[in-house]
Amino acid sequence: PPPPPPPPTPAPPPASNVTTMTGQAIEAGKWYHLTTQFLGSNRPLEMRPGEGNELFIASTKLNDPAQMWQITALGDDYYRLTNKLAGDQKSLDILNNDQKPPVMANTGGFTGQYWKFNALGNNVYRLTTAWLGDGKAIDVSNDGIYPLVLADSAGYSGQFWQLALVPDPADIAATASEFAGVGSSLGNGYESNPPTELPSQPLSELIAGGALPQYDLLRKVESKVQNGMLTLDKTLLGEYGAIADLAGSILNVLTPIRNVTIEFVKIKPGSVSGPGEAVESNIRNSSAPATPENHALRISGEVTLFTAEAAQLKYAEFFYYKGKPNASFKFVLADDIGIGTFLPGVPLIQSLKISEPTLMVVTSAEVYDEELESGVNQGFNFFGEMAIAESEDDAIKFIGGLLGVDKLGIHAAVDISGTTPEYILEAELERDITILDGENFKLSFTKTEIGIAIKGKPPEPSVSLANELTLLLIDDGEETEISFLGGIKVEAESITGSFTMDATKTGEWREPFGIPGVIIRQMAVQVGFTYLAPWIDNVGVHGDLKIGDVDGSISILVDSNDPDNFVLAGSTDRITIIQLMSAMSPVTFIAYQALPGSLRTTLNNVIDVALEEVKVNIVPSATAIGAIEFRDEGVTVMGRLVAWGWKASAYINVDTSTGITARADMDPINILGVLKITGAGTDPAPILRLRVGPTEIPYVYISARIEFLALVQELQIQADETGVLFVLTRSLGNILTTNLTIAYKDYNFNASGSINFNLNASINTPFGRITLVDIGFNAIAIIRAGRDAGFFAQFSGGFRFYGKDVSFPTLTLNIPPGDFQAIYNSVIQQIEAQALDIFNDVFKTLEEWANAVKDGVIVAAGAVASVAKDVYNASAEAAASAYRTLSKGATEAAEGISTAYNITANEVAKALQGADYAAHEVANAMEDAFDLTAEGAAYALRYAGYGVNEIGSALSSAYNVTADAAATALRYAGYGINEVGSALSSAYNVSADGIATALRGAGYAVNEVGSFLKDVGGFADTTINAALNGAGYAVSEVGDFMGKVFGGGWIPYIDIPYVDLPYVDIPYIDYVDIY
Repeated sequence: PPPPPPPPTPAPPPASNVTTMTGQAIEAGKWYHLTTQFLGSNRPLEMRPGEGNELFIASTKLNDPAQMWQITALGDDYYRLTNKLAGDQKSLDILNNDQKPPVMANTGGFTGQYWKFNALGNNVYRLTTAWLGDGKAIDVSNDGIYPLVLADSAGYSGQFWQLALVPDPADIAATASEFAGVGSSLGNGYESNPPTELPSQPLSELIAGGALPQYDLLRKVESKVQNGMLTLDKTLLGEYGAIADLAGSILNVLTPIRNVTIEFVKIKPGSVSGPGEAVESNIRNSSAPATPENHALRISGEVTLFTAEAAQLKYAEFFYYKGKPNASFKFVLADDIGIGTFLPGVPLIQSLKISEPTLMVVTSAEVYDEELESGVNQGFNFFGEMAIAESEDDAIKFIGGLLGVDKLGIHAAVDISGTTPEYILEAELERDITILDGENFKLSFTKTEIGIAIKGKPPEPSVSLANELTLLLIDDGEETEISFLGGIKVEAESITGSFTMDATKTGEWREPFGIPGVIIRQMAVQVGFTYLAPWIDNVGVHGDLKIGDVDGSISILVDSNDPDNFVLAGSTDRITIIQLMSAMSPVTFIAYQALPGSLRTTLNNVIDVALEEVKVNIVPSATAIGAIEFRDEGVTVMGRLVAWGWKASAYINVDTSTGITARADMDPINILGVLKITGAGTDPAPILRLRVGPTEIPYVYISARIEFLALVQELQIQADETGVLFVLTRSLGNILTTNLTIAYKDYNFNASGSINFNLNASINTPFGRITLVDIGFNAIAIIRAGRDAGFFAQFSGGFRFYGKDVSFPTLTLNIPPGDFQAIYNSVIQQIEAQALDIFNDVFKTLEEWANAVKDGVIVAAGAVASVAKDVYNASAEAAASAYRTLSKGATEAAEGISTAYNITANEVAKALQGADYAAHEVANAMEDAFDLTAEGAAYALRYAGYGVNEIGSALSSAYNVTADAAATALRYAGYGINEVGSALSSAYNVSADGIATALRGAGYAVNEVGSFLKDVGGFADTTINAALNGAGYAVSEVGDFMGKVFGGGWIPYIDIPYVDLPYVDIPYIDYVDIY
């Protein structure tokens, strides 16, 4: 995907072949298994070909290229992941949609292919990409088939990835054990996923916290012992009860135990059958350091198996490992036993008698048996010595006689770690065995490994012996030693030995047997044996020859049991097919004549020409000679020929059922200057594929370099009876990439597919100017052009912009563009013309639009209020909020809103208040945008809902008015004296004198002002008296107010003047008695 950030520049190859990835060394050119902690080390990541490149977690398959991954450093702590099966041309990738799973895509400089290994400790990593960042990681879906998915990064074990170097096959060795190192499958789980050291804490705390369920089981088990006898069952075992079902069809592990011994021991995490260290008796109070994985409940005693076999239960161990409960039962039998006792119905092994038998049932594939010095398989395991000489089976006796051994240490298992149980029976023998010992010809086996596979329905066994075969030739006392690598496969019908020459360690055998001028390379020998005369039923020989100046080769393989198992392969510098056929052996000629007549005629017509550097194979059924495979059935011819007027380097295969397949490297072509085809990349010429058959529609497929509409591209062309079909995949600069399938016939073109535009443009829209930078637009394209029909093109699709999916209105063109640049220009014009519809879903609300402008996605061309009203039909308050989001001043907002909405200053102030503009900002806006006086501003602010104190402060800062003027404005706005006085005190911090003066200036009477100073201001009577007098009120008014309110000494004193009156003599009146 085209990334939001540019892809990191790939770093030059490191000077060293080892890259250190946060502590873990990654070797260049090596292959790795990628596993998770969720499913364990035996379940690596696999690419399944033919299934849409789907990626799954699967069981480990030896040397499977689909499970092998190479890690290549790209610089800046990023790496590329490629798969051995897919090759370097495919890389692990993330598509544009973060909801889709990872895929294998064409390798390129895409950030979806730039992987970061985020270290989580202990060589565990979370895998993220440069494309989606650390928030998205690859995970494993827990749906039973375990596909790879993309998920939010979290602490899930499916996101905890580990790397394991895939060993070279030559380096793989069997795990050593007391049974002669048998079993290359042994120890895999433990060795590839060793135990992780856990933090310890006192044993008593683990028990108290319930972290040692094996201790809880100890208490339960001890209570069930009666007279030295213990019987286990699934209910008693609880979470350990799964052990009962692992080998239920083979033996009952929960058989009663006699003379039982129960111990609680300290063990090595991940190991069983170790010596153990007894834990002190007072376990509950023990302060010894412990972890849940280094303690086990161990039970031993005597048991009876298979109804009559006396055995010792060496150990039944219950422990925790890798965070899961596990159990291991180990039985040692007293007598020899036949494997058929516990694996009835499986051929070959019925007659195998085993001495010193040891049986194990284990719930984990990741534990190690210290006594056996070996890992064990999950499920049922059997160890012992097989008495080959006493076997009644012909295959076993054949092996014993061939190898010259009477007994062989073996390991048998029914492994249940995969999706289906797997039978395992294996052994290894390190010894040299002489097969032929003549005077001049000696043949011997070395390094024999034995594997017994039981597969199919019904199950059929086969025994494979991997050997190194050494041939010693002695001529006149001079020795020539030739090494062959291969082995012997013993099956029910036959015994086959196949070996490929390792020559004299140089890959060549020069002058064999003293013949001058002869060199033999890559010689292979295959000999088949039977259990009955005539003993040999198939022979195969293959060798690359160089005789003088002529290169040649010959191979023959005939199997009398299976006529399809037949190959004749020859090669020479120059020959005709007719010459080759006439030189064939009778058997080969009969096989050739057996081909259908129509195919033989077609073959002769096609290749009845001289060929150079010719290779011819006749393979009725896919087979192999030694280690050299012949996979293409039918007749295959490779060489130089001339076809359809073009000189070509050809490959031709004739299959008996489907027809002829051909490949050729052709000369360049030019059809009337309309279509030019040359070689792709460094190829000097186009490459052709041909298909012809009795029931096939013939077609031609070309991979080449084509020039079309000013684009030059490497593409694929297909021609059949419907016309010519080719795929155009090409980038034009950084503006678009085409992926079109184009059909041409009779001067008519039809093209369909996709064009991925990389949009880079600045577009004027009703929202403002929108700049598109590297926006990927995946358009579905249909293009038709014809001599008679004219031209038609249609493009539809969508793209992702500002975190939203955008639909692109269908673009139709009826005039042919000059080139793809013109198509790109038309797309940009369509986006600009339909911008309102296209981007409406991106900026659905005015708030989203404002945030986009704030983020620089949109450059607003006009007033914000105009967009709010005309585009979104939003309220004035919403418009004010948009201004606020954009950090616009209140004045700009007021002017824009007033113009766009044609509303009064009061309504504008109310809208601004709803957008959280401060009162002083709105006051400034009222003065600047509406030229309001302080009184008008105070009225508007009160209308908008601001508090009187906010308004007072706003008048002080915005209008710079005095307290007197502010009081007047506030009274004009309708505020009472108490509100006005409080605002003055808050905004101007004036004294009682200043307040009284301002309030008198605003027209308030002495009684109103005095009451405010007393009741609200809380001033003393003397202060109030001084303030009122200082404000200019009349003395009498002040006195009357002070007397009425404060009384006492504030009652005014009246000075009556002295009047000098004349003396009046009032006569004396005596007592008058009134009745």
